[in-house]
Amino acid sequence: MYKKGLPDRRLIRVRRRKKVPVILYVTAALIAILFLIVLIALAFNQDDDKLVSSADLTTLSASSTETTETTTTTTDSTATSYSTAATSNATIESAAVPVSDEYFDDACFIGDSRTQGLMMYSSPEKATFYAIRGMNVASFFNDKAFEKKTMTAEKMLQKKKFGKIYIMLGLNELGWTQVDSFIKRYGELVDSVKKSQPDAKIFIQSILPVSAAKSKSHPSFNNPRILKYNRLIYDMCVQKKVIYLNVRKSVEDKKGNLPAEATTDGIHMNKTYCDKWMDYLRMHTEVPVATPTTKKTTETSSTETTTITEPSTTQTTQATSTTNSGTFKGIAV
Repeated sequence: MYKKGLPDRRLIRVRRRKKVPVILYVTAALIAILFLIVLIALAFNQDDDKLVSSADLTTLSASSTETTETTTTTTDSTATSYSTAATSNATIESAAVPVSDEYFDDACFIGDSRTQGLMMYSSPEKATFYAIRGMNVASFFNDKAFEKKTMTAEKMLQKKKFGKIYIMLGLNELGWTQVDSFIKRYGELVDSVKKSQPDAKIFIQSILPVSAAKSKSHPSFNNPRILKYNRLIYDMCVQKKVIYLNVRKSVEDKKGNLPAEATTDGIHMNKTYCDKWMDYLRMHTEVPVATPTTKKTTETSSTETTTITEPSTTQTTQATSTTNSGTFKGIAV
């Protein structure tokens, strides 16, 4: 029995026992919350790792693709550089913008009767022409055909300074028996022009083709021989570090001949085709000097085997001439 006035200790004990589970519950709840927080944090870290891995894979894939593309591009570039050496000016042509006639105000054109045709039909107004029928790489030095037959073409170039020099010679030399003498003399001509025009840009033009008929009927004036001469001219341009313009492309047909519609004699061109020639010159003003890597440019026309048609021999005369390069029989043009 308990005495009156004393506290009921059992009751107190019971109350204390009831408080213990509450603390445990709170503690357990806190632990659970902390555990959840840890789990959530771990889950986020795993997601981040996945994202990083995914990004890394994407980057790696892109890098691999880029490497493959670079390798392919490099290979293609090498192949293109090798296989299209014959058409190395293609990029220049596609990007070229034609110049106006003012560009040719300080230009001088040197050549034979074909260049005379260019002067007659398509010449820029202020361009200078030292062109005569029958001019060749020897007569450039020797024939007094200018200034009332008192000056040679070489001397005329020494009188006036030009910014550009366009030269087309070689057609009248197709009949020369000593081909090496032709190209040697052509090189000397370029040296002379460089000396008298040290600041000029020198353009050496390929020999234009003749018609199919003319090529088939003439032993010297034929397109296979013209191609042979153009290769020699190109090599000379490489040696002399001057520009080679493959102007024959502007007028030849798919077989490498001068189209029948372009000419009445198989050699000289009408206005339409002189305009094509001049348009080519307008489009090809920023051309690099000839290099060995682009040698094939001159080696291919549309074909090396030409089919030829019949022309008249209007404006042409048979000529026999003796020069320091030997005797030749051909047509003076």
